[in-house]
Amino acid sequence: MARTERTSRFALAAEEVHARKLGQMIAAMQFLEFAQFHLPALEADEVRFNIQIFLITAAMNDFPAGLQYWTLGDPGHCAIQHPGHAILLGALHRDECYRLARETEKLHYPGVVGSDDTANWFVEQAKSSGITFGKHIPPTRPRPYRISAVPLRTRFAARRGGGRRTPFVRVVAGIPPRSGSPRSTAQAGKYR
Repeated sequence: MARTERTSRFALAAEEVHARKLGQMIAAMQFLEFAQFHLPALEADEVRFNIQIFLITAAMNDFPAGLQYWTLGDPGHCAIQHPGHAILLGALHRDECYRLARETEKLHYPGVVGSDDTANWFVEQAKSSGITFGKHIPPTRPRPYRISAVPLRTRFAARRGGGRRTPFVRVVAGIPPRSGSPRSTAQAGKYR
């Protein structure tokens, strides 16, 4: 093989790598605009959209190859999908969920996650296009917890070497918390 032919082949490969990196930089720049547009609205309701906020923020720092994202309307009305993961829906209306389901019918995704009825609306439209889904996983709500002293007797955990002794406490689910610290509650005899 001639030296000029080998050099031109390496130059062509280097140009392809450069073009690929340039494409990723352009995608990252477009994603930064996406993030700047949607993050303030999602952060306004951080409890509902904390996963989306985390993933968008992480992708701003290190843009993953294959990341897909959609703007479907006003700020916060978006969706994002990391490769191999479910589509995460933002604050979408029914018609926006339907439109996204039609736009993504050719994609391969393992599922869809959304707050309120957004995932149901998406699945409703996707099923009408012939896409099948597995079993619906209902949302779980955390139970309120309260710290109370151990009911039978006061037990202490001593550190090795005779350090400070701290009382054991247990968490009781479903009981609203009482005022005071666990130690004052135990000393006052207000434990269960």
